[in-house]
Amino acid sequence: MPTDKATALKQIDEVLEKAKAALRDPLRPHQETTELNSLMISSLNRLAPPNSGYREMLQHASSAKNNRGCTDRRLIIYELVGVLGALRDDYDKGRLQTYSELVHSDFVLMLSHSQLKVC
Repeated sequence: MPTDKATALKQIDEVLEKAKAALRDPLRPHQETTELNSLMISSLNRLAPPNSGYREMLQHASSAKNNRGCTDRRLIIYELVGVLGALRDDYDKGRLQTYSELVHSDFVLMLSHSQLKVC
């Protein structure tokens, strides 16, 4: 189901607000960081275009490890906040159209400004 820009921005902002609050509290319980990571991962899966760099980064961020090679939940939060923030920026700036959508919209615009009849 396609998501309109305003809905996507609202959902992303809500999750980012929770994530930033969690990052300010280093003693956040394990259960809450797991819940937050789940929220961010599901938001990215729901809102990121298929086969996009966001999904690639999601895979990378979801397995973030600390300098001892262990999975680090707080590092995952930092990584996911970055990916979600980039997705938010692209929604906000209208940069999520595919090449074919851009060509189609340019073609429609040219037709609407031309005197040519299309049969």
